[in-house]
Amino acid sequence: MRSFPPYLKINAAILSCGLTLFFLCNLIVDPEGRFSLIDISGFNHEKTEAMETGGRAVKAFALQRGNYDAVILGSSRSENGLNPRFPAFGALRTYNASLEDTNLYEVYQVFLFARKTHRLKAVVLGLDFLLFTSKRTVGGDFMYSRFAGTSPWLNNLQYLASFQTLLSSFVTVQNNRKGEKALYTDQGMRDRTLFSDGAQINHRNLFIKVLTRNYLVREETYGGFSYGHDRLELLRLLVEQCRMDGIALYLFITPAHARDLEALQALGLYPLFEQWKRDLVSVLATDATQHPGEQPIQLWDFTGYTTLTTEDVPSAAEKEKPMRWYWESSHFKKELGDLVLDRLFNYHEPGQNVPEDFGVLITAENIETHLAQLREQQKRYSETHPQEVAEVEYLAKITERFRATRETLTEALLQRDGAERPKGSQEGAVLSPIAVNAAPSGRTPTVVGNEDEEKPTNPSARQHNGVEAGTSAKPQ
Repeated sequence: MRSFPPYLKINAAILSCGLTLFFLCNLIVDPEGRFSLIDISGFNHEKTEAMETGGRAVKAFALQRGNYDAVILGSSRSENGLNPRFPAFGALRTYNASLEDTNLYEVYQVFLFARKTHRLKAVVLGLDFLLFTSKRTVGGDFMYSRFAGTSPWLNNLQYLASFQTLLSSFVTVQNNRKGEKALYTDQGMRDRTLFSDGAQINHRNLFIKVLTRNYLVREETYGGFSYGHDRLELLRLLVEQCRMDGIALYLFITPAHARDLEALQALGLYPLFEQWKRDLVSVLATDATQHPGEQPIQLWDFTGYTTLTTEDVPSAAEKEKPMRWYWESSHFKKELGDLVLDRLFNYHEPGQNVPEDFGVLITAENIETHLAQLREQQKRYSETHPQEVAEVEYLAKITERFRATRETLTEALLQRDGAERPKGSQEGAVLSPIAVNAAPSGRTPTVVGNEDEEKPTNPSARQHNGVEAGTSAKPQ
């Protein structure tokens, strides 16, 4: 029998001990909370790093382990704003399985996973424009999660053997010793109230940053939006499968702030946004025709220029003035999410009144009237909030060179209908009778310095004026 040199045996023993400690550290601290063997306050109780790699694997494990019969699906808007413990859910055990930076393909896979692992009674799906972009496929750690069908044994082995997990373990222990809290509840909702650590938020700065460093410049957001019509087919399948299983489906279009709609206007995407709403209504109208004896699935539209969605944004000088309904133009607060759920479930929580103009039930019969009313609301908003409109248009202008070429409404319709793009049409030009509002005459936006600098999401956006320093653009 062959004998190995002593030094090899020593090295093998050291390596074996090191790997054992490596695995034990990840198993004991368990930064994503997969095993929960040890839960010690001040050591590993708060899973502060659980979502650092994207959150897909964490939510898949949490969803599978829990005894849930209802799920909330959607993007980070639903993840931030919809409370799974809201009284309207009643006896339904609800998990918020919404994902950040997602699309309808991922949402559909999460739905299939929840449908497979639980006897679902209800699904709440928050729809927004970016769920239907073709520029997003899967995000974060989706391909390593149970949502993608990976083996739980292999997945856990990779988790325990990962240097990223080891780093997260050290950071988790460090954050627990500092008394920091996890930013997600045990039912999947993101608690943004913990971000400020008790300090007031400069909302004007956030409203500008979310546009200049995300929505106006990133290819996978409005900056390079391309309508993925295959996403409509996924929505149709989701609706069909809810019908088959007797699952109550609550659909709504998320209530972005009016400035988000102004960004769509400034980029020439608003006609395509309207077409998207028509397409959603068409999917549900077809479903209703196929099931004449059953209750039609409703779609609520919470976008527009309503009492709540036009909430005033504090000026640059009002750095610590809070907002009641919004964090920034994309993400609404839990308080507004409660009103959405109130409307969806017809709940009427005591002491809480939902304004009459917040939430419109849209159908094939009223969609054109509804869209026309929103255009009228936009005109009134541009008259009553000229500085807000001018600021968004200015931000769109100074970020123009960082944007990818965008799809036009005509091109999107041709793609849907299988036709070719007409010769002579220009890329980026929206061929539509609906004109984008021009900035108010006589108003020239300027850039005023501000602090709270943070790295832009799009690295190429770091150099242009008004972004690098976290500035505020104000029309004079």
